Amino acid sequence: MSLLLFFHIALVGFVAGLLIIADKEALSWFTGKRQTLEPERLRLYHKLTWAGLVSLGGTGFILVYPYRLYLLTEPLFIAKLFFVGVLFVNALLIGRLQHLATTHAFSSLSLSQKIPLFISGAASLYCWLGAAFLGYLVTNF
Repeated sequence: MSLLLFFHIALVGFVAGLLIIADKEALSWFTGKRQTLEPERLRLYHKLTWAGLVSLGGTGFILVYPYRLYLLTEPLFIAKLFFVGVLFVNALLIGRLQHLATTHAFSSLSLSQKIPLFISGAASLYCWLGAAFLGYLVTNF
C-alpha cells in the first residue's frame, strides 16, 4: 500500500469520526435534548469537515490520475464521483443551514425549515457511506 493511499484511508477514518461526533450533537438537537448548539463548535466541525473533504478530493485525484482513462469508463467510479460531488454541494448547503441549530430549538422550526435539514442529513449519510463503499469496490474488483 502506498503512503498516499494510507493517508487517504486515514483521512476517511478521521472524517468519519468527526461526522459521528457532529451528528451526535445534531441528534441531541433534533430530539430536543439540547435547545441550541454552540456556534463555535459547529463552525469548527464544519471547517474540519471541509478540510477533510478537500483533502480526500486531493488525495483521491492524485491516486486516480494515472488510471483516469480507464476509471472514467467504469460505472462504479462514475457513481463514486457523483456521491463526492453531492458531498461538496451538501457541505455548502450545511454551511447555510447550520445557523438554525445555534439560534432556534428544532421543535420551533417550521416544516419548510426542517425539510432541508432532513434532506441534507440524509444526503450526507448516504453519500459518505456510498462514496466509501464504492471506493472499496472500485479498488478491489
